[in-house]
Amino acid sequence: MTYQSDIEAGEPEVPEVPAPPPRRNLGAIFRRTTTPALAGPGDPGRPIRVGLGVALAFFVGFLGWAALVRLDSGVTAQGYVVVAGNRKAVQHREGGIVGN
Repeated sequence: MTYQSDIEAGEPEVPEVPAPPPRRNLGAIFRRTTTPALAGPGDPGRPIRVGLGVALAFFVGFLGWAALVRLDSGVTAQGYVVVAGNRKAVQHREGGIVGN
């Protein structure tokens, strides 16, 4: 820190910091690149392709299993479904009025 008395005494503070190297290619900073700045190493689409490959392998495996495996037994039955009615009573569990 420089005090007023140091400046008056003729001892100005001189920083001893080396000068930065000169910039030789300033245009490269503004030039467009083919890769995004934050992409980092590797292919960003690779995890998506791996996930799709796993899903496709599972789906193809399931279809192959469904086509080739024989069922040992099956249950057949005749019957029909009867609907008690289209109108159902709705009541509150604890009582009260159900509003619209």
